[in-house]
Order: sequence, then C-alpha cells, then structure tokens
Amino acid sequence: AAGGTAIATGHKTNNGMIGMNSDSIPVPSILEILSEKGLKTGVIATSYITHATPASFVAKNINRNNYEEIAMDFAKCDKVDLLIGGGRKHFTDRNDGINLIEKMTSEGWNYYDTLINIDVNEDKIMILASDDHLPSYPSRGEFLPDAAVMAIEKLSKSKNGFFLMIEGSQIDFAAHNSDSTYLVNEMHDFDNTINKALDFA
Repeated sequence: AAGGTAIATGHKTNNGMIGMNSDSIPVPSILEILSEKGLKTGVIATSYITHATPASFVAKNINRNNYEEIAMDFAKCDKVDLLIGGGRKHFTDRNDGINLIEKMTSEGWNYYDTLINIDVNEDKIMILASDDHLPSYPSRGEFLPDAAVMAIEKLSKSKNGFFLMIEGSQIDFAAHNSDSTYLVNEMHDFDNTINKALDFA
C-alpha cells in the first residue's frame, strides 16, 4: 500500500495507507491529476480492483484492508473511466447492504463480468471478472493482455491522451509464496501484456 501510494502520488507514507501521506491527509494521484487535465484514465489488475496498488490510484484510506470502504471510493470517484479486475464481492456482498454495481450503473457506468463483447465507445466501463482475485495464469487465459488491448483501444480515442495503470498483481502473490512456477507463469503473462502496450506505442 505504501509503495503503491508512493508510485501513484509521489508521497512517502506509512505502511498500509492508501492515497494518503504519513499524516493521514489524502493526496491526489497521478490518475486524478491527469483526469483533471482532460485525459481519460483506467486501472487494470489481476487481483481485487480494490487491492493495494490499484486502490492507490483511486481511493483514500488509512488501511488497505478496508476493502468495502475502498470500493465505495471507487464508486464515488469521477476521475476514472475504466476499471478491470476482480473483487466483485467488495461491491455487492457488503456489510452495509449497498450494491455498488447497481449504484454505479445508475450513475452512468457500464458493467460487465467478462471481456467479451465490450463496447469500447461507452463512456465509463467497469469489468469485474471475479468475486475474488482472478485465477492465476494460465488458468485465466489471456485476460491481462486482452484487457490491456481493449483498454488502450477505448482510452486512446481521447483527443487529449490517456493514463492507464496495468498491474500484473499476482507476480507479487507468487513471490510471497516463494512459488517459482507461479512466478514465472505470471511474469510471462505480464511480458505478453507489456508487448501489447509496446505494439501500441
């Protein structure tokens, strides 16, 4: 969380904090700053979309584990145009009983649970493809590179340019688990994703 916040905001902070400086004061992320300058923005992860790194670009919370509060920040944020990842349960199976997907679709978001048949001309797109983290690679197939291609196609329609954060989230999971096969598989998937971005560039 602190690392993600440093990358997203340029502020060093305390362990566990999302989008805040070490005094618990919310600070703007590069995504929010560029959105205000007219760029389209997006976030992609293979973890929960509410996990530490993607959350650092959109949410503000004192504790990275406050997933339901972080999901509410996503729902309230008007600076992001595209969200792709897992963690659907933090939007639907909530202690407050609110269905954030219904709330977001009523406010102009277009919700999908798969990458199939996405209309990239829609304004706001949210794809939550799992209640939990996405499956590991190769079980999830080419989800991450395909998501990157779709996101670039959508966001590059902006005449002002775009900002897109893509995280190969489960590289970190594999490293925590000291699982070399898992790690190499996830690195291959992320390498394929980088190649798709380079093809566009």
